[in-house]
Order: sequence, then structure tokens, then C-alpha cells
Amino acid sequence: MGGWAAAPWRLGGCSGRGGLRGAARRWGSSRPGAGDRAASLSDLLQSSVEAEEPGAAAAAARRERRCPREGTVLLFPGQGSQFVGMCRGLQQYPAVRDMYRLAEKVLGYDLLSLCLEGPRDALDRTQHCQPAVFVASLAAVEKLNHLQPEVSGRVGRGGRAGVGRRRLGPARAAAEAPLGSVSPQVVERCVAAAGYSVGEFAALVFAGALDFAEALYAVKVRAEAMQKASEAVPSGMLSVVGRREANYKFACLEARKHCESLGIENPVCTVSNYLFPDSRVIAGHLQALEFLQENARKYYFKRTKMLPVSGAFHTRLMEPAVEPLAEVLKSIEIQKPLFCVYSNVDGKKYMHSKHIEKLLVKQVVSPVLWEQTMHSVYERKQGTEFPYTYEVGPGNQLGAILKQCNLKAWKQYKHVDALEDEEAVET
Repeated sequence: MGGWAAAPWRLGGCSGRGGLRGAARRWGSSRPGAGDRAASLSDLLQSSVEAEEPGAAAAAARRERRCPREGTVLLFPGQGSQFVGMCRGLQQYPAVRDMYRLAEKVLGYDLLSLCLEGPRDALDRTQHCQPAVFVASLAAVEKLNHLQPEVSGRVGRGGRAGVGRRRLGPARAAAEAPLGSVSPQVVERCVAAAGYSVGEFAALVFAGALDFAEALYAVKVRAEAMQKASEAVPSGMLSVVGRREANYKFACLEARKHCESLGIENPVCTVSNYLFPDSRVIAGHLQALEFLQENARKYYFKRTKMLPVSGAFHTRLMEPAVEPLAEVLKSIEIQKPLFCVYSNVDGKKYMHSKHIEKLLVKQVVSPVLWEQTMHSVYERKQGTEFPYTYEVGPGNQLGAILKQCNLKAWKQYKHVDALEDEEAVET
């Protein structure tokens, strides 16, 4: 089996340059036990690249139109999905061990210990949880790559993918095959990916657009800059479920006027996340969010809840984080994704490397258009089957959102948690 250094995932890097990429290449060049296990994610993606090279015999076959049900979609979670104990048991996979060893070198601290043991307060800090979710999600992809049909977990609409400790009987295996047969083909047949906020970096690594180590460094810089920006102004985020009559823009306008009456100059209060119909996250100055909670009935808000985050992410209060991230992205290699990856900024596919660089920076101060992204990913003619969807990483919030956005697409959804199998399978 080829090493990570030659793969589109590029965990080990492949440019020959010095610095982080060179160190990553040296680190990724000797993975123990690689030849005795299932084909790795990197091998599967490498075969995809080789098949599309000019003159490759498989090029025509790969261009053939596939039945929609044969394709897969991967969704990568964002900040807030982390929990103490995530990735427990996934160290059984050599590639996951490599990822965490490399992460310690890039970050300068033991990320795996923080994920496994906490403390929770430290893990929940923006500067830690963004790298933690990024690596845990890619670890879950490696787990997904190892789930074989003969040991698949129980299936069900909106269920979880997990490995059982016994083989299924032929009848049960046949009955569960449509969603239970998780195999490396799930990875190989991926036709689209999307990531929520920081999850977009993991989606781009998975799609071969970013190097693992360089993307992790960019996430580190992004997280630290966002942490610093959030500490500069008392701000936060408010989850809102509204009635059909709710006018979020008007509510935010009145909240800003309230802040101005308190002497706050140039206040911020705006929709920062579009989750699903009638559900938004509003971010801004704490005084504005408190005003909205106190006047929830006036604005037809059914439920409001302050989120456990330290700042108004995806608003202009994050502008101090833009330049540090932009400088990092200018210095790293970005390639065109091997398949469609959708941007949070406009809900559309990334077109080329400069497009990725530009929108990843813009995303920091722009609302996350997740509802719009889900419509873009699953848009199809009436009667067309939906692809299998796998949420890879801690938490299953994206599955819950998908259910609200598109019930038919959700029926082909499974969650691959960042935990060992006994803990990941629902009972």
C-alpha cells in the first residue's frame, strides 16, 4: 500500500518544499502495519486521481453517469459538536494515530489527550475545539473507510454506521444491505462534500484540495484569531426558532437601535447561521441578544437559547481574524477538489484554488448559508433517488438539520461518530 505522502489527502505532503510540508512528508513516510489492513482512504482517492489522468484506461469509465443512489455525500460538523471522550478507540487505525502525532507537532500540544480527557472548559475554547473537531472528523472518515459489509451495524433512517462484534446472518445482512453495507466504496464513490464552518477545512482535505498538516495549521491560526477577536467585545450567539411571521432582519435592526440607545457605537446584531426553515442563529453584541430574548414574543420567536460560544462568529466582529487567516492561505498549496465541495458563503460549489482561498477568508465574517447549501447539494429532478449521506465526526447535529431541510434526503442518512464502535452504535 502506498504511503500517505503520495495521496491526494496529502497528510504527509508531497511538494518537496521545506518547513511544515517537508516535516509532514517525513513524518508520513513510514506508517506501521499499513500493508496488512484494508485499503486506506488515501489509496482510494489516489486511484481516483490516476483514473482521471490523460490516457488512463479508466478515464471513460469514470466519466460514465452513475445512478444517483450509487453516489455518496459526506458532511463534516463544525464547532460545538466536540465532547470529552471523542476519538476514543479510533487509535486502532494507524492513520488516525499518525494524524494525532502530526497534530501535536503542528499545534504544539497533545490534542488527543485533550479530546480524550479534557477538561471540558479547555476543549470548548475556540482555539482548541476547532482543531479538535477538524481532526476528529477526518478520523471518523478513516473509521468509515474500515467498516466492511460483513460486520455492518444496524440500519435505520437517520441511524448511525457502526461495526458490530458479530457477523450478520445472510437474511438480515440482505435486508440491511442498502444502508448497512458500509465499505471503502462509500469513500470512493463520494460525489459531494460540505462542512459546517470549520468543517469546511476537513471537507477540502478529504477532497484533496488541502494538505492535512497545512490545513490544520490554517485552522490553528483561524481558531486563535477568532478567540482573540471574541475576547475584544462582549458578544455571543443566540439560537432562534421562529414562527412563519418572524422577521429576523427587522428584529436585528431594532436590537441594534436598542444598543445605540445604550451608547454602543456601531453595534452588531445579524443572522450568522441559516440552519433550516424557521431556524436561525443571530450573533452580535450581548446587549442586542438579551434584548431579543426579552422581546421574543414581539418578534414571533418560539424558542431562543444562548449558545455556549465566546463570540459573535460569522459577523464583522470577527474582522481581526481575517488578515491572519488570509496570510496563511496565501502561503499554502491549494488544489482543485477531486469532487464537488460546497461553500458556506454562497452555498455553491468551489470552482478553483483561488476561489477556495477567497471564500475561506470571507467565511469568517459571513453568515453560514447551511440551509441553502443543503438545497444545492440535494437539488434534483422529481423522482430522482437521493444519494447516501454520511455525517462524519462528533455529534449528529447536521443530520437533525438535514431532516428539517429535506426529509427524503435524510432517509438515506447515517452518522459515523468519532468513537469506537460499541459506543457509536445506538441501541
